[in-house]
Amino acid sequence: MEWGIRCGAGKMTSARAVMLKCAATNVAYMRASPAGQQGYGALVKLYQSIAGASLNCAREWADDNSCPPHQPAVDAFWWAVAVWAVRFTTDVVGWAAPPREGLLLQEVQEVFTRPHIEFANWLRPVLQKDRVSAYPFVTAWPPNPGLMILAHDIAWTWKTIRLTARWGLGAHLKELPAFGQALLLMRRLKRGPRDPVANAFLGSDLVFFRRLFRHFDFSPELRGVLDRFLAAADVQTGQD
Repeated sequence: MEWGIRCGAGKMTSARAVMLKCAATNVAYMRASPAGQQGYGALVKLYQSIAGASLNCAREWADDNSCPPHQPAVDAFWWAVAVWAVRFTTDVVGWAAPPREGLLLQEVQEVFTRPHIEFANWLRPVLQKDRVSAYPFVTAWPPNPGLMILAHDIAWTWKTIRLTARWGLGAHLKELPAFGQALLLMRRLKRGPRDPVANAFLGSDLVFFRRLFRHFDFSPELRGVLDRFLAAADVQTGQD
């Protein structure tokens, strides 16, 4: 995966506008996260702090200002999201779109993943040698949309923790309880939708994805692929 993708001014302006919407959607999602009702209060507090700082950064990016000071966890969060955007959409399109997989992958990478990478790279420029793209593909998991979503939740959470530790653990020592809760949450998510905590997170994810995807100018064909994937996951919520 290429970091720091160069693009024209029009595309950059569009990326800034869409990522501002995404950051605002993320703030709303974190306020309504089921984690707070499931005993993960410290984790929710950390994510809400990251979401608020991210929205402030996205506003500055949209206004073409310099990047404001922020905690390393914000960088870790968005680089993990950028990598997730590549891997998750690859799995979704691979699940739903053959034999049109190649063309739709090109579209989703241009429309969806590029803005995420641009924003993450503005927050913290990285080089290919930094290996922030290391992340497990989830295609080895059962081709069940609900399980795929939870598997990516686990991979993304672990990625965020590792990047935070690499880039600024000292600045986040007070957040150790939140990191401990994140590890406990990952164990629950591994159990799949039969686990009530995992099931609640899956349902919350589906609401979030539908809101998130509205911000992007997908073709009718790609939007149909995403809708079919989410509908299949919705049906499987609470099932094996």
